Amino acid sequence: MQYQSLMNQRPQGLLEGLEPTLVRHVAIAGALHCLPFLASLPSMLPHVDHQQLEEIGIHNENDRQAIILAAENYLAERKMDEEPGSSAPTAPVDEPSTSSTNILTRTISSIDTTECVVCMDSQCEVIFLPCGHLCCCATCSNMVTTECPMCRGSIQRKIPVIKP
Repeated sequence: MQYQSLMNQRPQGLLEGLEPTLVRHVAIAGALHCLPFLASLPSMLPHVDHQQLEEIGIHNENDRQAIILAAENYLAERKMDEEPGSSAPTAPVDEPSTSSTNILTRTISSIDTTECVVCMDSQCEVIFLPCGHLCCCATCSNMVTTECPMCRGSIQRKIPVIKP
């Protein structure tokens, strides 16, 4: 109840300033419940760290780690979009070996091929909150008003996802 009252009292446009692609990566990372704290996240990019996230009110270490992963994946996707026709080969950045690149590739390809669970024709375009499921096209989401078609959780908000 406290959470909902805080959400109702927040300034208009607080969350609307977040880019949908960034919101999608936060949802995929499992930190969608932290979204109200992330209004200042774009200003922290590309160097977001645990201390900055703790200062804005995210105290759970797993949530901070998920948000950092989401930010890395978001920046990687944005970088791929910015350099589609780069003809000059470059050496890869020397990074520690992690599976986050593989997760990003699998996540992007699974999102591109995911179909609406209602009509089974269109691609998914709407995230349902608070459950975070991305499972419905825009047309079908207008018909779904109370319960998420994946988990039957109540829908408090719908976020449209704009794919590049």
